[in-house]
Amino acid sequence: MDFSLKRAAKVISHVAKTPPQAVVPAWRVPSSKAKNQVQFVVREMIQCVQYDRMDQHDEWELYGVVDCVADVDGPMPEVTASLTNTDDMAAISSYILHPLVTSHEHVTSKGGHDLVTLNVLPASEPFPLMFYQIKMPELPLWGSYRFKTVSDKEATLNLKLKLNERVRNSFEFFEVFFPFDVLGTINHVDFEISQGGMTFEKKSIHWNLGQKFPKQLEANAKATVKFAAYSGGEERHRVCANVMFKVDDYTFSTYEIDVKGVKIAQGKVKAKCICTRQFTSVDYKIHNGDDTNHYVTFPKVISSQ
Repeated sequence: MDFSLKRAAKVISHVAKTPPQAVVPAWRVPSSKAKNQVQFVVREMIQCVQYDRMDQHDEWELYGVVDCVADVDGPMPEVTASLTNTDDMAAISSYILHPLVTSHEHVTSKGGHDLVTLNVLPASEPFPLMFYQIKMPELPLWGSYRFKTVSDKEATLNLKLKLNERVRNSFEFFEVFFPFDVLGTINHVDFEISQGGMTFEKKSIHWNLGQKFPKQLEANAKATVKFAAYSGGEERHRVCANVMFKVDDYTFSTYEIDVKGVKIAQGKVKAKCICTRQFTSVDYKIHNGDDTNHYVTFPKVISSQ
């Protein structure tokens, strides 16, 4: 895992810092018919590598970005908003703020709840208000993956998934990809799945689970994979399952903008405040737990056509 807030800093560094001033800045589009609306989007992402082994710990990083766009009266009204959470298991470990944030305060209550108050001079175009990284002791999804070679033309796979009960069980999509880029052409797949549908191409298998896990929050897939002919030599290849999912109106850490507490500094302007959330997997891998080095030995392919 190599996520760093330095990457977030590179994004922010491309936006010049604009000092507070009374006149409308050149980058702010004036509007005679302002909607008086402030919109926040909290996008949370997770990177994960699961090994399913007692001798090697899983690795994961949970991070997010708060996007903001404002359409309110006045040349440059200051907006005050608070990012807060309801679950004391999650805690912000580090964060980077956009230059348009004029001041901020980060307070952690005795119960472990975070409150980050931000004073910002908003832009009329969407911009990343804040990048943050979170300490989280749990994963949203646990997996156990077993891949074994049966012969020079055949292998079996078995994937078991368990959804964390904290995760909102309503997905925009939930898919698993089994890549076999260098193991030759897949000729046929016999499969048994607990839900959804499974298809295959020349170099990969795709399992579409649908939008919801069953009541027990578990799903599994078994398959026998038949490859093109192999002969001569041996090669070792990394084998893993790649999980892709997205959940709307939800963040794993429970962080969100308190829309009722959003304030606009100038005059008595009343603005409609909206906060939407989403949680997505960015790079979620479950490695073959049967092999110490997460590789399988397969005869060297002569022809994959």
